Amino acid sequence: MMKKLILAVVLLVGLMALGACGNGASDDVVEIQVMFGKMEVTAEFEAMLDVFNEENTGGFRVTLLPTADGQGVAERARIQYAAGDPVTLMHLDAGFVPEFENYIRDLSDQPWVNVAMDGVLDFVTRPGGRILGLPASVEGFGIVYNRDVVNAALPGFDTGSIRTLDQFVDFINALEAAGVSAILTTPSLDWSLGFHLMNKFLATQSEDLAPNMAFLDQLLAGQVDLMQNQRFLNWMDILDVMLEYNAHAHAPMDPQFDDGVIRLADGDVAMWFQGNWIAPPMAGVNPDGNFGFIPVPMSNDPNDFANRRMSIDVPQFWVVDEHLSTDEQQEAALYFLNWMATSPSGQYHSAIHLGLAPVMYGARYVPQDTLSIAMVDYLERGEALPWVISYFSSGLLTITGGGVQQYALGLIDAQELARIIENAFADLN
Repeated sequence: MMKKLILAVVLLVGLMALGACGNGASDDVVEIQVMFGKMEVTAEFEAMLDVFNEENTGGFRVTLLPTADGQGVAERARIQYAAGDPVTLMHLDAGFVPEFENYIRDLSDQPWVNVAMDGVLDFVTRPGGRILGLPASVEGFGIVYNRDVVNAALPGFDTGSIRTLDQFVDFINALEAAGVSAILTTPSLDWSLGFHLMNKFLATQSEDLAPNMAFLDQLLAGQVDLMQNQRFLNWMDILDVMLEYNAHAHAPMDPQFDDGVIRLADGDVAMWFQGNWIAPPMAGVNPDGNFGFIPVPMSNDPNDFANRRMSIDVPQFWVVDEHLSTDEQQEAALYFLNWMATSPSGQYHSAIHLGLAPVMYGARYVPQDTLSIAMVDYLERGEALPWVISYFSSGLLTITGGGVQQYALGLIDAQELARIIENAFADLN
């Protein structure tokens, strides 16, 4: 640990070296484009690019290439590669990194590698030590609740006492009895219920990762009957609760992401299944808001580890194209990544303005919002589940998310939803 902290002190020397070489004596500015996948903080990211472009001494300029509404970074990247015009720097969901593995640069020689937190590089490390990406942040998701609303409705209530599904339902009923709309559920966000929420049954087949991965192998091989799997049935139970008590149950597909942000931040509802990435937009609505997490309950066994753990992991990575980007363009991308990950200014804007939890030891800044603090508390207590779902392309969510949407609308039953999910995984093979 001490060695890593010492190395952090000298990283700025690496930044200076990067700026001093490669660009030669030319006064020309090397411009590159970046694709960024977090729509909720796009404006803040563009503001950070403005700061970088003003501060850097390497002669580099980074600009954002927007994606169309509903278009992910990976989808746009395929188009760019097909046109022979790839974007030099990309912010990819973890599940898409293997797809571009033959086109992106090995980052194992970068100075930030030496101070990366334990485990955050595992997903992108290949045999021989090749590292495919820089972890963008640590993120977690669960049931976000508005502490001010809960405290006003149920003074003295400890959400940490919720250890079973029945206790969660009792909590919802108590809020409703106090005149509070308890929970908003948004099946319109296919990536939320149809991807993120699924991690809860995929990552809790066992407390150990190996059995969970073995279960996923069986699922991919088409050898799993989900209706005979207890964790899946647990998952259906919590999904049913979220849909039944949905504050917008009369039109479940209507509320969109921004609606959820506004309603939770304003206190119009007490809870919403989401992640710590909603902290920056909620701060724009309610700067003094106080929020926390409740892990998604999975059973009525108070000793069940799944009832007390949150899904916390590295969901996205920064990758650098080396297929068609010039050496100078790659140098610009590396300079930017090192600035963002290790410089005081880059760390400040990443943590404070974008709300990204750092993945480097010795970080000078960490997000100060109550939601990120609550997430880190679960992480430090060892109550974190890996994002097993991130081992798969998030293209899966269009199928599984669509199935959840049909279920929410009453168009299919649990058996049919199970078949949709089974077939979606089997088709990945």
